[in-house]
Amino acid sequence: MHNPLLERSTLPFEFPDYSALEAPHYLDAVRHGVDGQLEELRAIAQNPEAPTFENTFVAMERSGVLLRRALMAYWTVYSAHGTDELREIDPELQALVSAHEDAIHLDEELFARLASLDAAGLAGEDARLVSETLRTFRAAGAELDAESKAGLRALNSEITDLSSEYSRR
Repeated sequence: MHNPLLERSTLPFEFPDYSALEAPHYLDAVRHGVDGQLEELRAIAQNPEAPTFENTFVAMERSGVLLRRALMAYWTVYSAHGTDELREIDPELQALVSAHEDAIHLDEELFARLASLDAAGLAGEDARLVSETLRTFRAAGAELDAESKAGLRALNSEITDLSSEYSRR
């Protein structure tokens, strides 16, 4: 199956050709996007160079282009024209996204790299990005112990399942 979401669109503002998209395209693109971003983030976390703003925070911000493209297209269509086919894949797609967010925010190696950056010399937007990223990771459970992280993953999964069920009803 050819999936238009796996390629950058040539349409204005890189909008996808919505007329060519079907429900399985979104799910397939999100799966590819999740895998791709996790690979990019693993490379950042395992970078042997000392952490810098560019090779850590900027690299993280630039990761996940395919996932962003797929989710933006999906959420736009789902909220405007949620067909039966889209409603059918929504629980699986939401579960993928929830598990992906946990995989990022609860990754000890990635968080350690982010937290180890000396941001004292940063100002303006750069300092704000570091501050907000670390705040988000901490709020999402990055500093919890392994047992608490497992419990948090289970709770997040349950919340996602219940939210999807609520939306369907």
